[in-house]
Amino acid sequence: MLRTPPFLATILRRPQLAQYVKTLAFNADYFYKYPKVVIDSFNGIQHEIKAGLSRICGDDDDEVREWYNNLHHSPDAITALVIIFLPNLSTLNLPYYPGIDNPLYPEYTPRVLSQASRPPTYDVPRPFRLDQLRNLDVGASSLGLCSWTFVEPLLQLRSLRCLRCSGLSLEDKDISSIEKTISHITHFELELSRISPAALIQLLKSCPNLSHFSYLYHKGPDDEAFGPATIRDGLMHLKDSLQELMLFNPDEEDGNFNMLWPLGSLAGFRKLQRLRASMRTLVGHEPAQATPGTFENGNGESSSGTLQPLREQAISFVESLPESLQELAIQNCEDTVYTVLGVLFESIRKGKLQNLTIMRLPRRIGMKIETKEAIRCAEEGKALGICVRYIL
Repeated sequence: MLRTPPFLATILRRPQLAQYVKTLAFNADYFYKYPKVVIDSFNGIQHEIKAGLSRICGDDDDEVREWYNNLHHSPDAITALVIIFLPNLSTLNLPYYPGIDNPLYPEYTPRVLSQASRPPTYDVPRPFRLDQLRNLDVGASSLGLCSWTFVEPLLQLRSLRCLRCSGLSLEDKDISSIEKTISHITHFELELSRISPAALIQLLKSCPNLSHFSYLYHKGPDDEAFGPATIRDGLMHLKDSLQELMLFNPDEEDGNFNMLWPLGSLAGFRKLQRLRASMRTLVGHEPAQATPGTFENGNGESSSGTLQPLREQAISFVESLPESLQELAIQNCEDTVYTVLGVLFESIRKGKLQNLTIMRLPRRIGMKIETKEAIRCAEEGKALGICVRYIL
């Protein structure tokens, strides 16, 4: 923000330079610290600034004047102004943008981005456009979540392909406003977001062409439990397009989790290449008791005895993986992951999952990777053409 006025002045004096600006990213560390020294800087380019604001406000001189005055104390007003003068942006990054609980909740930037998706009108015959914007990153502030009323207009930018949103708040009451089809979005990342299961399913259904989906869950005190199976239900219409899926529930880090069922089968997702989720999300909770049965050992021989429920879970998990899978990351690993790896390697030796080449195993604190079992699994994976990496 400290360099905004000189930057604007340069663009206004040499407007041909604006077409070459493709990326705009604001420094989160200074986003709220509005520099007082900019007040006089704006006065020198007042006429040019007001001409730009007219592209959004039309002939409403009072609104133009109010917006201009707000430039002297509102980061939101400045952010929107800068965007107006950069029509060829392909990447826009607004980290820690004010949330709904913030008294500086944005007004101008959502309006500019919304205006960019509208056709010409009588009042604004030459509307501001962002026809080349492909990547948009918006994040909530530490003072609150990012409301749906702010995010919804962004989804209507037809050129947009990748949207990364941190701290999105989406409830059942918002479902009726999610019914528009958002076919142009292919990459959707939701970080530390609080979304009700029903709203999440509706949001996913409105995106029929997603190839990448990432969801970092954030649970409030009265929110429902993390439901991987519900997320899978919302993804079923993407079996022919989804290439990457990442799911994470931070509550599992502290052991404070409440999850009814694991994710379930992804075998029908024929284009899925990368999968990342926690051990419990993918495989399920730790088993409580053993059950009798017959199983094959690592040499392909059948043995009678006790079939551990963990092995049953591991078998179900491995059978749920699509043949297209190339990279698998199992987060929050514990020592029980070695049983899962054993079952996975058995399946590969039988000709399944032949595209899998990389396994990343971010481990929980306390998991030992210097054991004979850990070393054996890494060597066995290498012999099968799989790079097994244990990550702290």
